[in-house]
Amino acid sequence: MLSTLTIATSKKRQLVDITNQVEKIVYQSKAKEGCVLIFARHTTCSIVITEVEDNLETDIIRYLEKEGPKGPFGHNHGDILAHDPRHADKSHTPSHILSAIIGQSTLIPIDNGQLLLGTWQRICVLELDGPRIRKVIMRISQ
Repeated sequence: MLSTLTIATSKKRQLVDITNQVEKIVYQSKAKEGCVLIFARHTTCSIVITEVEDNLETDIIRYLEKEGPKGPFGHNHGDILAHDPRHADKSHTPSHILSAIIGQSTLIPIDNGQLLLGTWQRICVLELDGPRIRKVIMRISQ
């Protein structure tokens, strides 16, 4: 079974919890055992499993911005953007690099019709270059 979620993000960088939507699709599939592949069809966002807790989103984003890639970049005329403070926020090369490192997919086992997530684990879209409309594909295999 193949399903698509459309996610609208509202910030440059943010976590969007999609766990409930994924659980609903798994339930509707009637899959008892197998796995679900969750895949973002974009090169500037990622799929992550994390806890959704007060301030954790801010901590994750702050870490990525502090420790993440720094210019100058060649992509998208990044060298020009990196040296002109008026355009510093327009280079999306760091978003591409972070997405490539973090990854655009995750695979979660299904047992007895349930996602085998840990107690605090949530499935999230990690927006790295928003706000945008994102497509997330789910393939359930039994």
